This record gives sequence, C-alpha cells and structure tokens, in this order.
Amino acid sequence: MPFLYCISKKNVLRRLNEVAFKIVFSSIGIIILAVFMAVNFAMFPIAYIKTVIHKGVIFHKYRGSEFGKNLLFFMLLGIPFLLCSQVTDVYHFMKHTFKSKQQQQNERLYEEILTLADFTKFLNKLEGLIEKNGIYQMKAI
Repeated sequence: MPFLYCISKKNVLRRLNEVAFKIVFSSIGIIILAVFMAVNFAMFPIAYIKTVIHKGVIFHKYRGSEFGKNLLFFMLLGIPFLLCSQVTDVYHFMKHTFKSKQQQQNERLYEEILTLADFTKFLNKLEGLIEKNGIYQMKAI
C-alpha cells in the first residue's frame, strides 16, 4: 500500500490499521465464535450437573435450610442462569476479540520491565531484611 507512506499522521494510520484488522479478522472471529459457542453448549449439561451435585454435597454436609433453598433454587433456575451467562460470555468474547490495544502497546515503557537480575537483587535485599539471627521474622518493609 504505497499511499500509506504519504500519510504522516499517526492517528490516521492507527485508524486505518484498526479498520483493516477488523475486516481481516472478522471472518476468523466468526468461526472462532461458532466453535466457542459449540463448546460452551456442549459443556452446559456438565456444568449444570456438576453444580447440582456440588450443592447437594454441601447441603448433605452442613444440613442447613439455607443450603437446601440454594440447591432447590439452582435446580429450578439454574438453566436460565446458565443461558444468560452464555449470552454474556459471547458478548465479552466478541468485545475482547476485536478490541485493539495498539496504542497502549506503543506507549509502554520497555525500560521499566523488571529483569531477572533486578528480581534477584530484590530477593537478596528482602532476605537480608527478614533474616535475623538465623530466624526469619516479618518486618514492615
């Protein structure tokens, strides 16, 4: 795309890149979304049964009326709640799939990343502050 070399404004280039990204990855996103929803629906009965069993075990263990109400409430309304969570999962999946963090990556200060050597120095200093006479004691640092 030779015309991109003529554009000197970074904001325009970022916007063009975002549009191109969304166009190219929308078909891939739709395929991935279909797989995501299929797996979510396949795990739907497993999640429901596992939750009912878990709530039943808790009710059996603690024998509280509140636990029984909780179990009965989930047995009656668990399926609608799980369907609602499917809708919110799809929304967040699509939102994060097409969200561009391009600007945040460009502005990241790579010089401030903690290296292994810095982390080792930190651990040594921390160990020196905590250790006293062979016994480890917690101090306010």
